[in-house]
Amino acid sequence: MIVIHTCIGMNEPRSRAAGYATLFRIKDKVIVVIGASRGIGLEIARLLSQNGAKVVFAGRTIERLQEEAGKTGPENLAVQMDIIDSTSIERAVSEIHNRYGRIDVLVNNAGQNGQLGYWSDMNPSLEREVFETHVFGTLNTIRAQNTLHRYSTAIRPGFRIP
Repeated sequence: MIVIHTCIGMNEPRSRAAGYATLFRIKDKVIVVIGASRGIGLEIARLLSQNGAKVVFAGRTIERLQEEAGKTGPENLAVQMDIIDSTSIERAVSEIHNRYGRIDVLVNNAGQNGQLGYWSDMNPSLEREVFETHVFGTLNTIRAQNTLHRYSTAIRPGFRIP
């Protein structure tokens, strides 16, 4: 089982004194892993799936994503998503909504390698591409996820995302 450690909330039983960790189960949670076609993102997606999550393998290379999602089970989904293209994000979120109706967790793992060496030597056009991917791409996916989250039936009444 994969667990997430966090601070104890006010609703925790008194028997759990401050300093202990709360465990969250991921079984049947819908978890979107962006950048899941290789590397760390792929390993995160595999581990989450092995531990009972419904994993959305998201990234730019749909064939690779479909292959990997297919290896982990029929409850998982592969979607093509380019995080710097808002149309691509909207299409992917719509597909996720149609399949699961919600997103419980979003793992933003997409990235642009840029170039090795000193930042001052980086090509300005590559610098823009890296910045757009890492900053605006991440914001784009969070915004799209929040939009779906607001209308999710999984959220208790009265809950509002700030």
